[in-house]
Amino acid sequence: MKQLLPYLLVLGLNSWGSGNILHATALMVVVTPNAAILAADSRVISYYKDSNKGEIEIGTKIYQSGKNYFAVGGFFEDPGKKFIPNQIIHAQLQASVSFNQAIVSIAHELKISLQRRMAELKEVDPTAYNFIVSGSKENILTIAIIGSQDGRPTGYLLYFGINDSGKVMIEENIMSCPSKEYPDTAIFYSGLQGPAKDFGEGEQNAFDVIRKAITIQSQLSPNLVALPIDIIAIFENSDPIWVQQKQGCPIILN
Repeated sequence: MKQLLPYLLVLGLNSWGSGNILHATALMVVVTPNAAILAADSRVISYYKDSNKGEIEIGTKIYQSGKNYFAVGGFFEDPGKKFIPNQIIHAQLQASVSFNQAIVSIAHELKISLQRRMAELKEVDPTAYNFIVSGSKENILTIAIIGSQDGRPTGYLLYFGINDSGKVMIEENIMSCPSKEYPDTAIFYSGLQGPAKDFGEGEQNAFDVIRKAITIQSQLSPNLVALPIDIIAIFENSDPIWVQQKQGCPIILN
């Protein structure tokens, strides 16, 4: 199976203001010639202002927007409600005439909103800004999303990094399958690269690959990644199938 393991380090986030920030970690998209699969672990960490450690919980990371499914990792909400990626993603999925067009719009709108919010934080709360940037290494937001384009199950991984040379500049990267680089099959994984390098060896079933990859990371980093794993698959000419699904998953957006 053709693999792509982007170096998306697990993020650690602080919070500011009243309320809390939710932080998510391991997300995965697997695309085969007849299916697109989205998976996420269940670890959610809430960080509060004036607290030196996060409150570790079990939560749901997968959202449903119409016939599309997505998961958000990293900095995906602040207490001021000034940056809420799931709402941006849902709005663009509903407004666009095609799945591919929606992805382009999502990337554009997230980049603008994230850049505005990070610039604001740098000015009004440099402690929070510096914590996010130092904790993210390269990427501060990751979106894993599956849907259908012209009847073909399609998967995307979007990730956003920050280039701060005096002025906050957000840089996005989009990986997709099918595409010129990945015409038939791909694995897009946002998690620790080191322990996942060989997770696909000997695994013939895509669902086994997913379970092995996320389970390994949960064993190595139990405070950051946790079971159970939610797995949703979109197939050609059939309804989506939940391979594994805990209560409360997905979060349905209307």
